[in-house]
Formats: sequence, C-alpha cells, structure tokens
Amino acid sequence: MADRLWRTFDRDRAELDRQYEAPAYRDGTGLVYDDLERGALALAEGLAGEPHPVVKARAFTYILENARLAVNPLDWFGFHFDVLKVVGKADIGWHVRMILGRLCSKWINELCQGPVQPYVSERARQGRDDGLFVMYPDYAHSSPNWDDLLALGLPGLLARARHFRREQTDVTPAQAAFYDGIEISYEAMISFAGRLAAEVSLHASGNGKMQQLAAALRRLAVAAPGSTYEALVLAMFYWKLQENVEMARVRTLGDMGVLYHGFYQRDLASGNATSEQIKELFKYFLNHFAAMHVVYQQPMYFGSMDAAGNVQITELSRLIFDAYDECGLYDPKLQVCIAENTPDAFIKRVLEAIRGGNSSISLINSENAIASLLKCGMSLEDARTFVMTGCWDYAIRNEAKTIPLRLNLPKVIELTLNNGVDPLTGHRLGPATGEAESLGSFDAFYAAFKRQLADIAQYMMSIANCFEPYLHEFNPTSLYSATIVESLLRGVDAYAFGAKVCSTVFNVSCLATTVDSLAAVKKFVYDRGEISLPALAAALRQDWQGAEELRARIRADHDKYGSGSALADDLMVDLTNYTTSLINNKPNGRGGFYKQGQITIDFNVKFGAKTGATPGGRRRGEPHSKNLSATVGMDRQGLTGLINSVTKMDMSNFNHAGMLDFILHPSAVQGDEGLDIMLALVRTYFRKGGHSIQGNVFDARLLRDAQAHPERYATLQVRVCGWNVYFVNLSRKEQDLFIAQAEHLEKIGAY
Repeated sequence: MADRLWRTFDRDRAELDRQYEAPAYRDGTGLVYDDLERGALALAEGLAGEPHPVVKARAFTYILENARLAVNPLDWFGFHFDVLKVVGKADIGWHVRMILGRLCSKWINELCQGPVQPYVSERARQGRDDGLFVMYPDYAHSSPNWDDLLALGLPGLLARARHFRREQTDVTPAQAAFYDGIEISYEAMISFAGRLAAEVSLHASGNGKMQQLAAALRRLAVAAPGSTYEALVLAMFYWKLQENVEMARVRTLGDMGVLYHGFYQRDLASGNATSEQIKELFKYFLNHFAAMHVVYQQPMYFGSMDAAGNVQITELSRLIFDAYDECGLYDPKLQVCIAENTPDAFIKRVLEAIRGGNSSISLINSENAIASLLKCGMSLEDARTFVMTGCWDYAIRNEAKTIPLRLNLPKVIELTLNNGVDPLTGHRLGPATGEAESLGSFDAFYAAFKRQLADIAQYMMSIANCFEPYLHEFNPTSLYSATIVESLLRGVDAYAFGAKVCSTVFNVSCLATTVDSLAAVKKFVYDRGEISLPALAAALRQDWQGAEELRARIRADHDKYGSGSALADDLMVDLTNYTTSLINNKPNGRGGFYKQGQITIDFNVKFGAKTGATPGGRRRGEPHSKNLSATVGMDRQGLTGLINSVTKMDMSNFNHAGMLDFILHPSAVQGDEGLDIMLALVRTYFRKGGHSIQGNVFDARLLRDAQAHPERYATLQVRVCGWNVYFVNLSRKEQDLFIAQAEHLEKIGAY
C-alpha cells in the first residue's frame, strides 16, 4: 500500500463524522427508500404461501439489487446503500426503520391471531402498558461466528451450507426452505459485493483508497479475505447486511485483537502494511461505526481466553485499543474481559483511558463468567471460550440468545401493598395475596411479595415460551444461521433449536429500589411500628402527602442497599437467591433454558415513570436504581462500601449480566497512585466475585457547568447504561441524576 494513502485520518475526521448525515446516493443506482420498500414488500406479498425463509431471502435479494448506492472517497470503508429510514432522534442516536422489519411485523401479527395469541392477551397488554414488564420477540443480541466468517469468507460459507445440505438424508420441507434461504441470501450478498465494487471503481481514478476498496470487494466476492484490510471490509460488509437488512442485530464485533491477529502478522511479515498503517485502518473502521449514530450500537471486546484458560492479549489488542482511545469514540462500545492472569499493565492502560474521559468501556470478570456458564451445564472449554454478546453479557460460542423479558421489580412491591392491583390504573396485574391490613407481620408481607413475584415471573416465562418457538417464522435469519455450524448440521434456523444452545434471558430490574423498600417496610412498619401497612400504602398512593416527616426519616435511615447494612444485605441476598430459583435453568420454548440478568440498562427511568411512590422514600415517577448500583445518594460508604455489600450476592447466579456502575472524583485517581487505586478496586471487586463494572470519572462542578454551557462540552461522554452518550444530549432529568450522584460523592468525601 503506497505511503501517500496514509496519515490522513485526522485531516479527514470532520468529513468522516458527517458522512451519514446525507450520503450522496448517485442517481440511477437504484430506488429511493420508499419505492424500494414498496417493491420488496410487494414481492413478498406475491410470494405469500411460500416458506418464510424463502420469501425473506427473495425480498433481501430485491433490496440488494435495487438499493441506491453512495461512495465516500475519503473513507477506507466508505460504501453506503439506502436501506434505512430515519424515523426519530433519541438522546443516544437515530431511530431507523428497516424494510424487512415491516415484513416481520406482518408475520408476527398473523401468528398473534393463532398460536401466539397469549402474547397479545389483555393481561399481557396491561402489564406492558402499566410498566410492570417488557416482553417482545428479540433478535437484538446475535453473535455471529466471526472466526468462521473470516476464515471462509462469503463463498466459503455458501459452499459449506451446500455441503451440509447434500449430507442430509430425507430433507424435510422445512429444512429445504432453511437451506434455500441461505443459498439465495448468500448468492445475493456475493453479487452485491461485485455491484459495490463496480460503484466504488467509479471513484478510483487517482484515489488509492478507492482502488484498494474496489479490489477488496472484488476479492470478497470470490474468496476469503487475505489481509487485515480485506478482513475488515468483510466485517463491515457483513455487519451492515445482517444488522440493517436481515434485521438480526449484531451485538459484537468479537475479540478484535485475536480475530485479526493472524492477518496482522502476515501483513507485517510480507511488508503488505506496517503496524502504524494498520492502526490507521482501525481508526477509520471504528470511526465509521461512530459516524452512523444509530441507537444501541454493537460492542467489541478484548481479553478472551483460549480453551486452556490463557488470556489472549496480543500486540494487535494493544494497537487497536490505542487507536480507539486516541479517537475518543463512544461507539462502538468496548469491553475488556479480566481474569487473574490478565496483565496488570494492560488493565492500567484501560483504566487510564477511563480516567481520561473515555467511559465507553466496561470491565467484565472472566472468572465469574466461567463459573456462571458452568452452572448452566456448559463444558469447561465452552465456558472458558465464551464470547461477549451485548452491553455486558456473554454466551458460549454458537449460542443463540434472546432477551425478551424485563421485570420492574419495585412495581411488584407496589402490587403487594395493593393486593395485586396497580393503584395508578386499577388494573389487576398480579394475584390476590391479601389486603394490606391482613399482612400482620413482615414474614407475611414478604411471603406475599414472593408470591406476587413468582406468579408474575412464571406468567412472563409462559408468554415467552409461547412465542419463542416461532422466532424462525417471525424473522428467519439466513445470514446469521449460516455462520453457526450446528444450525447447518441440523438444517434449522439458529433461533429455532438450531444453535449449540438456545437460551432466553429474564432481566430483573432495579434491585436497590426494591431492597430499600423491603428494608423500610420491615423496620418502620413492623419493627418500630411508626406506621401501619395500610397507612403506608395509602401514603404511597398519595405520593407521600401527609407523611413527609416519615419519608424524611426513611430517606435518612442507614439501612439501605449498598451501605453495609446487615438488614439490607440479608434481604438483597435472599431476594436474589429467590429470583435465581425462579429463573435459572428453567426450560424455555426452544429446547434451551433461562438465564438471569440483574440489570436495568435505561429501564430504571422508563419503569420508574410508571411506578408510584415506593416505601424506600422514592416519589411517584422518579427513576429507580440502576443496574446493581445503590439508589442515588444512598451509598453512604462510597464505592468500597458498595463493593463490600453487593459482593455478598453470588453473582455467578447472574448468568446473563450484573453490572455495577460507579462514579469516581478526579482527585481520587490522579497520577500513578490513582491508577494503582483504580486497579486495586477492580481487582478487589472481581476477586470478591463481582460480575462487571463500569463508570465515570468527573466532578459535580464540571457537570453543572456543562449543563449551563452545553456549547463548551460537546464531546463530554457519560456512561448511561450499556452505551455512552454526550452529556449535553441527555434530558434535563437525566443530567440532574448524574449531577446528584457526583454531589453525593463530594458530600460523603468518597474521593
């Protein structure tokens, strides 16, 4: 690669960042989005009665043959196709509409009139509308087998699928449709690579980047990638098609320091590229994702293990991390898996980036991940070679995981106080477990709460078990399934019994708010007798009106989650053991099992908005606690106290995810000593069994100034949940939450 192609990233950065605002689609290259959508859906309608994998594959082919094309000649990965329509702006990115999403919605609606009717029952609708739970068919956490994709390329995956089809005896009509969907889709992808190459070639005269891009696309139409650049082009090409056309979200780019290490070594050995050139390629590659500004971008990770348990931090891992940090990106998200034998030097490099403001990094405890996967019945080899599959969660290789269920745990407290009825709507959302006056002891109240929780959890799983067996009918995933060898062996879609493991995640949300409420009920109602349970329930229905003094005493009380309270800690442990007994390893509707998550992502705000006042002192509509963190202002012993409390739970029971968020004051982590402190905190948390941790380093003064003068802080990142945003793009309410956390940190002196 000629030297004149390089050292252009910083010069081009501003234009690269804007490339998705209005791609220059060339006239005559295809149909505008609305016409493309109409044509694809009309084609699908004309194929009504054909198997869904075939119908979707034909519509997929139509889209690739007729989408408008654009090229950004500044970008090594600058190919665009018009397959998304922006339908709204969120704080964290653009909401988009996908063509095949309309087709899948139609199929879901049809099946809801028949075998999955319970999904649209009155109880399910009211539970969703009233904020008790979220339930939906999920395709948002696929983890393609990147090793096979990069080793075989598109033609190799197609040839492998054809081989497995030939090996089948007595192919059923359903299996034939599955293989047909893959063949049609991959033939279309290969043809599309050639179509893109021809379009890019129009910009190649005098432009070495476009010459290389066109050549890479032409090679990928006939062979597997042979260089780092070609492998990255394939990853971008595949990602865009599975994510934006097939509509099965790709929630990991893999361990990039391992996946691309062989290509990197060959490039250096052959003189095809230098390490600095490859670093610049990664800057372009990663920045291309950031430029999309699409909601909930996919992550990548470092620090995976091999089957023998060796942590894999390569020279390329360090190079890519440096590229990421130097770009100051908040997309794609980044995870670092940490085991006992992960080098301290690499961890400190990561912590240095977090300290410097790059808070789009999560730290994952590999030892806890392995322990939790072993509890799921996985082999030691499979557990060690786990892959990341979303914000903070993991799975074994070739596992098809869905995340269809989220429960608003504090809402269950509200239902317990009101005999299963939501006082905000009057809807019966839970079983009748007794009016408040009949619950004469805390044991009776807690038992009623557990009965509510068990009934609701079992109902939610029954609904998921109703619709999950039809995921392959809702949305066949030919691109994804072709990367999963078990799916090809069985001739079945990866989401429908085809993968090595088909798991279903049940996320229990807002633990601290729930524990604070239980502790307050026990202490102030039953132990001290300061108020009766019926009177407390009435006060909460009135949003604490007439009971402000009691609310102040409860808020000031020390028996809170994350503060070293024996009462709160005991309730926390008992409650999470109980949710584990309800969820973990229960059979799902796809021949697999359930996994528990103790996370909220941003549902602490969404669920809080639909929950009345709660006994721990929270007002109606206020956000709940986030992930495994304490309620804002209630962790009065700082981060070390919070760690000591939460690690009393067995987090290997959270076999999906269990994230702890933190804020550190800049004065606490200055200099080499500050990095040592951060390293000690992480090591201590993980050695005590912590699941994962992420956070921000800033002070309240900075955030208040950013709120008052957003024009000065356009690039100030904050970690919201599984993703980052710019602070100035948050709502006022969300900004105030971060400021309150930082002010609390300063108040207690937990620097």
